[in-house]
Amino acid sequence: MNRLRNFTYLLLVGLPFLLSQCQQTLSPLEKTENSGAKMGVCSFSQGFYFRSPVGTAASANKWPLTIGGKSYTQAEGMAIFKGRAGGHANISNMFTQAASIKLSVAMGNMALSGAVAPYVSTIDTYLGGMSRLNGSGLLANSKLPNTSSDVLTSDAVAAANNISVWIENNHCAEVNPTN
Repeated sequence: MNRLRNFTYLLLVGLPFLLSQCQQTLSPLEKTENSGAKMGVCSFSQGFYFRSPVGTAASANKWPLTIGGKSYTQAEGMAIFKGRAGGHANISNMFTQAASIKLSVAMGNMALSGAVAPYVSTIDTYLGGMSRLNGSGLLANSKLPNTSSDVLTSDAVAAANNISVWIENNHCAEVNPTN
């Protein structure tokens, strides 16, 4: 009879309490005042940081960023983002996906850890073995090498794609900046 009473107590009192604690701890969306967006373990996308006037303005003071061991200004980042139209989609995507995560870290949305950290590290290592990127001619030679700093190009491209999927699944919620 005591076991049944203890089990009933656990179900009626203990379990709801534990669930409420888990929900408070694991909730990925919390309001912060620095950007007006709901934050937690989330990231805004490259579209937010490189296309949206709200995103580019909100992240302006978080530049320069170090990617691949090289420091880039926001203007250089924007030029690299636009370089995808010039036949440099893979290298532009690598740069801007890693930049999106690093900007989200700088804005306090997340820490660079967990599932996404190895992807950013792969891109940093890969780009670290290349010459500095720029918007007009992202690379002196438009064909990417098979490897850079012992990272296969296919692995760096896959890392950028994996960041994209992670961001899609963990995108910060945008709220009206007038709220």
